[in-house]
Amino acid sequence: MKERYELLNGRYRDEWLKFRADGLTSFLTEVAAVVKAANPALSTVLPVSGEPLRGSYAFESGDGIDTAKWYYENNALDFDAAAKIPGFRLTAMRFATDCRWAKHWGKPESTIDEQLYDFERMKPFGPAGVTNSYLQYFETFNDSLQPDVFKAYFQNADVKPHGRFFLKELVFNVAAADASRILIGAQPIGTWGRDAEAREFARAYTALPAEPFTLAERPHDPVTVRYFEAKDGTYFYAASLLWDAGAVTLSRPADTIVTDLSTGESLAAPPDGKLTLPLKAYELRSFFTPGKVAPKVEGAQISERRRQAAAKRLKELDRTLEFLRKAGLASDRAGKKLGEAKRAVGRNEYAEAHRLLFSKLLNGVIRQLPPAENGHLLKRQEMIRASRFAVNCGSGEYDYYVAKDGTLFFPDHPWDGVYGSVSDGSQIGRAIQNIEGTDDPELYATEAYNLDAYRFKVRNGAYTVRVYLKIGYEPNAKEGRGVFTLTVNGRRFLDNFDLFRETGSFNRAVVREMKGIEVTDGMLTLDFTVPDGVHPSVRFLNAIEAIPE
Repeated sequence: MKERYELLNGRYRDEWLKFRADGLTSFLTEVAAVVKAANPALSTVLPVSGEPLRGSYAFESGDGIDTAKWYYENNALDFDAAAKIPGFRLTAMRFATDCRWAKHWGKPESTIDEQLYDFERMKPFGPAGVTNSYLQYFETFNDSLQPDVFKAYFQNADVKPHGRFFLKELVFNVAAADASRILIGAQPIGTWGRDAEAREFARAYTALPAEPFTLAERPHDPVTVRYFEAKDGTYFYAASLLWDAGAVTLSRPADTIVTDLSTGESLAAPPDGKLTLPLKAYELRSFFTPGKVAPKVEGAQISERRRQAAAKRLKELDRTLEFLRKAGLASDRAGKKLGEAKRAVGRNEYAEAHRLLFSKLLNGVIRQLPPAENGHLLKRQEMIRASRFAVNCGSGEYDYYVAKDGTLFFPDHPWDGVYGSVSDGSQIGRAIQNIEGTDDPELYATEAYNLDAYRFKVRNGAYTVRVYLKIGYEPNAKEGRGVFTLTVNGRRFLDNFDLFRETGSFNRAVVREMKGIEVTDGMLTLDFTVPDGVHPSVRFLNAIEAIPE
């Protein structure tokens, strides 16, 4: 099996990738033909997901991902071949609430939003006609507060954006993909609680014919304008990609009558032929005009508030990067992305500028400033060079903590080649108001759980490992519920360790230490296991130290 894998991913990789893609294309062609035979009016649409649109927790940026190439190599999808299948189209599966869902669960920042709202990521799908938004959600099967009166078998928490921010996903689907159908899946009643915004969008959207529209001349950012020349006249729409009010000016023949399809109001182009259309944040407006008259975009107007917000963010990033450069902590990639954002502002492309200015990479630059100013970043580098580690497990990516004895605890993150957890990335906050047995309750306010392992890249030699533990989930505060074994470089550290039996209390914190752990291969590894019948999520840490002896 190993030889086959190496052969197909080495010498014969190109042939193997083509073989897979040809097979999938053939299968999709058969499926589309079966659907057409059953009902000629139907088309087959395949929504696809994956890293180009779903983002990554591990990488600091989603730059450099070729969408079509990624799907070809990872999913055997040949975009060019699929586009030639009669009655078939590919479309993007868009996880529009994934970022908010991840924040609720305390997961680290991902690159999803900057990839989700990147026009370039949608281009390989072409004018999709159909887009699919999967509204990520979470649920509980707990009883209600009065289960005898209010039965609760399922509770769904709503993580959709509020107000006009709810419209961003809908309007982007129209602007980037000319979507004549938008599917909303996963969360029950995808527009629930956003009724006024959904109705406003629907009035403009459903008034348009479900036909491919042509992109008007001039850039699509910050307002995208498209038109469709029908037999009875020209339909066109303007889609704002900004979170603030603005306007777009179109050049029309003088005295041309334009009808707002949402309100029925007639708008006459002034004598100079320049018709200015006000737009609210993330607004779609649709229009009709007699005759075949393609709209020409003269320009978009950006609110002063929007310009000032961008200028403030640019100034803040410039100042922070300059400080980090002087400390030798700035990355070239951050400077490059900031340059891209400045160029977008210079082109008046404020939607793209916003995407870049609030990307994971540049958000990280801002969050580095406090720990850089107070010396934590340099101290962390010194400790790592000395193979001295202290990690506040489950903490945020830029959250440092100084213990009462002066020890600096680093932020937690997945294994990155220097240190980190090997797991599904589960992190959570815990209650510490009644904690006992520690001078540093803050170390127990977060937890990394469902751990397979934790690793440190260190110099060879002897080490002391110290782990910090407190039961975080109160139902586990009983014997037999939270049992796990911890092995360090092959030596049993905690053997079938029952934390409740050890502490006898939900509120008591403990620290356990093991000395004389030998490292001969540059790697200090903690491995977690559980006995049969115990849920693997009990493998957890609140904090950990690795100390050279």
